[in-house]
Amino acid sequence: MRIAFVLALGLLLGTAFPAAAPAATDQVHQLGPRDLIQIKVYQQPDLTQEIRIDDDGTVTLPLVGQVPAAGMTVEAFARDLVARYREFLLKPEITVFVKEYNKREMEISVLGEVGKSGYFRFAEKSTLLDILAQVGGLKPEGGDRVIVLRPAKAGESGEAETFSFNAQELYTPSGVKNLNIELRDGDTVMVPRADQYFIFGEVVRPGAYKLDKTTPLTVLKAIILAGGFTNKASKNGVRVTREEGANKSTIKADFEALVRSQDIIIVPESFF
Repeated sequence: MRIAFVLALGLLLGTAFPAAAPAATDQVHQLGPRDLIQIKVYQQPDLTQEIRIDDDGTVTLPLVGQVPAAGMTVEAFARDLVARYREFLLKPEITVFVKEYNKREMEISVLGEVGKSGYFRFAEKSTLLDILAQVGGLKPEGGDRVIVLRPAKAGESGEAETFSFNAQELYTPSGVKNLNIELRDGDTVMVPRADQYFIFGEVVRPGAYKLDKTTPLTVLKAIILAGGFTNKASKNGVRVTREEGANKSTIKADFEALVRSQDIIIVPESFF
């Protein structure tokens, strides 16, 4: 919850009482739906109350009825109340405080293989695709899942919820319609790195490649996908470096063996 600034405006016969100046960022703040305000009418305790602005931007007050508030500054709203209460009170003196600004933005963490990761503020009711677009979309290194972690609400028992979406399906018309959920304050969006393997040395296109777990990939096919051997390659000298737990080993390549995640295929240069 933001620390609500307090702007006191006392009005007597249309003249403002002196009040402490608010912070510069709050001087232009406009009231909005669900803001909690306190209205004090001097020597009129029956008219003094705390009230939350309705979703339609109005408040309903004794004597004056429904009054628009959203879109007005605190000062403008207080002056409007003084004008309205002059029909019923001889010398209305009114003080308005903002007790709580309704948060109209939400805070979302975006982590992993996206254009820009970090902790961001987005407009309420932003969808998953809205947010991914605003952080630069998915990186090529991203895996096939987009995960949303949603914490339990404050004061409520229960565990965090987890939603997992197929990254490719999310961008289809069906995905936009059925998977593009509206995010909530406190959600975390995660795009894990894809399983990948690496090919270095004498191939046409060395680099990192995604490893599709659904399609078996042999060492030979991986080399073909990298453009094949260059004319300098030592085909008999191909090695595979593989990590298994804390252990790392380098072995002579078996062209029919399956490539595993994080394998490094090294194709050396032939000197003959």
